[in-house]
Amino acid sequence: MKQMQTIESRDRPKGASIWTVITLCLMLAILGLGGLGYALYHANSEKVRLALALEAQQNTTKRLELAAQKAAEQGALTLARNQQEQLLAQVSAATNSLQQLLAGSARAREEAAALATNEAGRAVALHPELVRLAGRVFESSVPELPPAQDILTRLEAVRRIGQQVADARGTTYGPVPASAETVQQTTIWAGQGVLMVGQIRDALSSLVRESKIKYTTATLTAESPALAAAITTQNQAVARAQLATAEQTVSAAQTNAIVMRAEAEAARLLADARRDAAETHRKQLEEQAAKDREWQEREAKIKEAQAAKERELDLREARLKVEEAKKKVAVQDQVDKARNVVLRKKAEDPALQAKLAPFITPGYSQIKGMTIDLKPLSYTALQNSGALDPAEHGLRALVTIALSGADKVRPRWKMNRLGFTRHPDEIEQVKEAQRLLIEFGPVLVEMGQLQP
Repeated sequence: MKQMQTIESRDRPKGASIWTVITLCLMLAILGLGGLGYALYHANSEKVRLALALEAQQNTTKRLELAAQKAAEQGALTLARNQQEQLLAQVSAATNSLQQLLAGSARAREEAAALATNEAGRAVALHPELVRLAGRVFESSVPELPPAQDILTRLEAVRRIGQQVADARGTTYGPVPASAETVQQTTIWAGQGVLMVGQIRDALSSLVRESKIKYTTATLTAESPALAAAITTQNQAVARAQLATAEQTVSAAQTNAIVMRAEAEAARLLADARRDAAETHRKQLEEQAAKDREWQEREAKIKEAQAAKERELDLREARLKVEEAKKKVAVQDQVDKARNVVLRKKAEDPALQAKLAPFITPGYSQIKGMTIDLKPLSYTALQNSGALDPAEHGLRALVTIALSGADKVRPRWKMNRLGFTRHPDEIEQVKEAQRLLIEFGPVLVEMGQLQP
């Protein structure tokens, strides 16, 4: 009995310890669940804060991107608008210049056409020097005015560019560089045309003004020629004068001889006519006095016939002069051509070429200075140096050129520059070379074996 009580007394403390452990475990579990809940709550709160911050940052980035995109679009619009306005201003300037050119060129042509036939133009035609100036304006300046169709074509092209730009206002359309260049070139072209128009109109006004200032003994009448006719007449006179000058190829001696022959023939004819007149007069004196009037009429006819005969003779002699001159020029041309053929054939002789080798062989050294290309000596330089003078100093000059040590390309003579005069054969060699250069120099220049 005592033993059982002892056992029960031993077991009771053990039961209290288990409940305590259970209680402690429950408390620990509750604490763990509370910490876990707090940790979960804290973690969820941090995640929410991070999400909110990320969303705010994304919203800020989107706003910045939208602002940058809007700023870029606004910048493109501003740039395009500036380019459009600049090109439109250039189109306006070009249009104004073209319209001014169109109206001005039409007025200039009208003023020129009017001056060619009106009263003011006939006043200008009274002064030959003003007629010459008018001829330059009418024949050179006025034809250079641009045609109206060309001006209209350019005007339409410029206006087409302006319309394209005007239609693109408010967009980012930027004019192509080719359009701007076309407008600029058109503006320059129109400005030059406007300047030309102003110069022509000023010249026309100056002609009218000068005709009122200049003095002339000529009187303006209803029969006075128009300016256009005066210009044509003056041009024809200039052409005739040029033709007459071109036909005067007869030498003074030939002209004098022809004139002397013409005078002798005229004197002979005059003497014959005088003898005929004297004989007629003698016979008429033997006739009755009643025939005096008839004799006077006959004498007048004779004189008129004599004058006509003299005029015919002068005309015939003038034609003979021209024909003779033409024949002589043609003959001289044939003689010169034949002579050149002969001289060329002689100049191509290898023996002659060998004698002139120091002068016609291409080299770098020249009589004065050097060349960078191989060329023969200059015929003019040989003349100017005195080497072609047929005297001792000319021979010495020619020897100096043929012995020049500066020339390393052309053949050199084998003689002494100072002592060659003591050797007859060397003197003859130099004289012959000089004679050949004098005779064949011009032909060698034509053949390219001497420089001019």
